[in-house]
Order: sequence, then structure tokens, then C-alpha cells
Amino acid sequence: PTDIAIAPHADEDEGSLWIVNNAADNVVQLSLDNKVVRKVGDTGDSPGKFRRAFSVETDDQGRIMVTDKELNRIQLIDPVLEEALTIFGSTGEAEGEFNQIGGIAKNWVGDLFVADPDNQRIQKLSQCSPICDEGVECGTNRCGGTCAGCLGAATCVEGVCTAEFPGEADCVPSHSAGCAGCECES
Repeated sequence: PTDIAIAPHADEDEGSLWIVNNAADNVVQLSLDNKVVRKVGDTGDSPGKFRRAFSVETDDQGRIMVTDKELNRIQLIDPVLEEALTIFGSTGEAEGEFNQIGGIAKNWVGDLFVADPDNQRIQKLSQCSPICDEGVECGTNRCGGTCAGCLGAATCVEGVCTAEFPGEADCVPSHSAGCAGCECES
């Protein structure tokens, strides 16, 4: 194992841990009595798969974020559906790009901090709010939930983004709420 995260408490979940099993390129959820609840992932390049799973973090909705050291990306995964909701990051030196991506951690407001050792930095990936005027496209400030170098646009109606983050700049479109429900700022 290369990392461990505490799963958020849910009614059916009396507490569990997520453990990165890098030898098998998956993430395993274990109950506190050491029983396997589920396994997510396998070896590969497609969504939900890993070439070198390395670190895991959870969010308040029970989803997991897993870094892939070889593919230099982060996947937001719904472990119940076993589906990658969002994939972001690529190899490089710019914002949202990584070189041997490492550990991932989340603060109390949901910002992610990602170790990027070969670029000798820690990247902060903030939750983004679209900036727009009524009736025009918004989201060019990297709307799409937790994000980095992914740019996109969504439509703003009555001060709220109403469309999913479409993805751009080598990003996979978000299948989660993305921009939907984000407050628009003028």
C-alpha cells in the first residue's frame, strides 16, 4: 500500500478506510474490522483504471480522488457506481500538469493539495466558481468543481450555472454536477 484515507461516515457505513493497493492498481475499501467492502480500479489507461495508483483522498459525498503516478492525473471516482466522474491532469510543468504526481490531501473547504515532486512544488487545486453575466457563457475561470488547468464554459441562468463542465484542454468532461449549481459572480 502507498496511501490510506478515512471514508466519510454514512448511515450504512460505520466507518471504513480506503487503501491504495499500488501492486494491483486499485483502491480497496476496508471496514474497521478489516473486511473488504469493495475494490475500485484495475490496470489500464481508461477511466476508472490506473497505471500506477499512488494516493487517495475522500470528499464529503463519499467519492474518492486517486492520483496516478505514471499517467500524472487525478480521477474523481464514485466508488458505488465504480465510475470515474472526472479525470484531470496530464504530464508537464504548467498549472494542472504534473511530473510523477504524488500524494493528495484536502482541507476543510475542499481545496486539494497535490505533491508534484519532479516539478518541485505542491499544487493547490481550488474549487471554482464561474464568473459570468446573466445569459452569457461562464466558467472560463476553470469552472467544474475541483479543477486545475481544465478550462470550459457553461450557461448562467438566474445567477447560477446550469450546465455540466464540458471539459477542454485535454480534460475529460465532468459527469458530476460540475458547474451546475455554482453561484455566478459578476
